[in-house]
Amino acid sequence: LAIGAAAASTTYNIYVYMSGATMTLEFSTTATAVQAGTGVTIKSGDATRTFVGLDTTSAAPAWTTPVSFYNNPAGPTLQVYTSGTPTWTKPAGLTKVRVRVWSGGGGGGSSNATASDAGSGGGGGGYTEKVIAAASLGATEAVTVGAGGTAGSASAGGNGASSSFGAHCSATGGSGGERGSSVNDGGAAGVGSSGDINMSGQGGSTEHADAVSTAGGGMGGSAAAGGGGGRSITAGVGINGSAPGGGGSGGSNNAGEQNGGAGAVGMVVVEEYF
Repeated sequence: LAIGAAAASTTYNIYVYMSGATMTLEFSTTATAVQAGTGVTIKSGDATRTFVGLDTTSAAPAWTTPVSFYNNPAGPTLQVYTSGTPTWTKPAGLTKVRVRVWSGGGGGGSSNATASDAGSGGGGGGYTEKVIAAASLGATEAVTVGAGGTAGSASAGGNGASSSFGAHCSATGGSGGERGSSVNDGGAAGVGSSGDINMSGQGGSTEHADAVSTAGGGMGGSAAAGGGGGRSITAGVGINGSAPGGGGSGGSNNAGEQNGGAGAVGMVVVEEYF
């Protein structure tokens, strides 16, 4: 590919097209786009140009090290976020991202001093997944990783918090399990939304009666495509959920009031393709 009028120290997308019967390459700073219906990465605004790679010029200018879109041994780079509200920054030469989002799991409810009234399990977090073309992304995108719900202590478990990637896709947290009572429900599952794939977690379960005066806490719900829920136990406090997004199990009722297990934090993973 002739250097032509390429500017120095600039990253260019490389496109292929047919000039009559001849397959021809061109370089351009025009962003890529994903063609609707085919999923092919093309030049934004021109479906006759198919994206095949990129290169950055030196100060001379001259081409340096081309990167093939179809034969990149390095594969995608990963940005993994496991807490808080970080900011993702779009790197140069990006063509698309695959975003995976898990919300926080709900905490398990505590038992109470009444015989056979153990706590119920917290709901598992929701999940969403989406492929987003670079042209549809901002220079930065806000990331939110939902915290897990708190363990119930003489109370219901706390709700898990939602996770999101910008305004592109999100998932709600699992609800906390109820405190032990004659009728108690497990926490509702979180739900993914606005993605190409949206999944619900598993709801938490109610208490499991073990004997006349004892009961095991309800199991925590598993996160969709994520961490498992805390297992049911017949003695002691509830078990914490596993990350990302598992719900905590309820506290047992074999030795007075026992706390539930905490829900697990969510996670956001951004796979970057060049």
